[in-house]
Amino acid sequence: MKVVPVIISGGAGSRLWPASRQSHPKPFLKMADGHSLIQHSVLRAASIVGAAELVTVTSKDHLFLTKDHFDELDSVVLPRTFLLEPEGRDTAAAVAAATIHAKATQGPDAILCIFPADQMIGDLAAFGSAISRAIEHARQGRIATLGINPERPDTAFGYIEADGEKVVRFVEKPDVETAKSYVASKRFFWNAGIFCFKARVMLDEMALHCKELVDAVLGSYENAAIIDGERFASIEL
Repeated sequence: MKVVPVIISGGAGSRLWPASRQSHPKPFLKMADGHSLIQHSVLRAASIVGAAELVTVTSKDHLFLTKDHFDELDSVVLPRTFLLEPEGRDTAAAVAAATIHAKATQGPDAILCIFPADQMIGDLAAFGSAISRAIEHARQGRIATLGINPERPDTAFGYIEADGEKVVRFVEKPDVETAKSYVASKRFFWNAGIFCFKARVMLDEMALHCKELVDAVLGSYENAAIIDGERFASIEL
C-alpha cells in the first residue's frame, strides 16, 4: 500500500514578523543547523517507509522559493508534485486537493500523511513511531491524528480530547482557565495538525460533511494546468 506524504505550506506567519512575512513565510526560516522548517518537514516526510510521492500544497507565488529549498536536499529523491493554490484557502481545501491528487496518481487506497510545513520536531524516533502507528490505523480504514503531550496550559494551540487512542473531540484555542483544566485532566493533547488516512476514506467523509468544497476542488483539479519539470510537476489549481 502506497504512502503519500503531504506538506501543507500556507499562511504568512505574521506572528513572527519581521522574521516571517508574506514574501518570506515561516516555513522558509532557517534553523540553527542551516535547514529551513520546510526542509525539516521534507526530510521527515521522505523518511516514511513506503513513501511513493511527495506532495506539497502551497501558493503559486511561493512555488520557486519552495522549489529552491527542496533542491538543496540532494538526499531526497522522491517524485515531487506541487499543488498551487491561486490564493490562500483553508486547510480543508488543501487536504481535499492533495487527496484528490493522491487518488488519481496512487489509487483510492493510498495512505496520505498530512504535515504542516512549519514544525520543528526534536524527538525523531518518537515521531517515527507515532507516524507508523497512525499509518497502521489508516490501513484499517480509520482517520488518525497525532497529539502532543501539553507542557503547559497554552492558549495558542487547539486541543484534542482523547479516550485511549480514540478521539473524543477537537477543541479550538481555549482561554487560560479552560487550558489549565485540559492539562490537569490528562485527557487533552495539543493538536499537531498531522493526519493519516486512505484517500477514499477522506473523500467519502468530505462528501458527507463538505460536499460543495470537495466538488469545487475536484473541478479545479480536473481543469488545472500541469507543468512538468525535470524533477517535479506543478499543478496550478
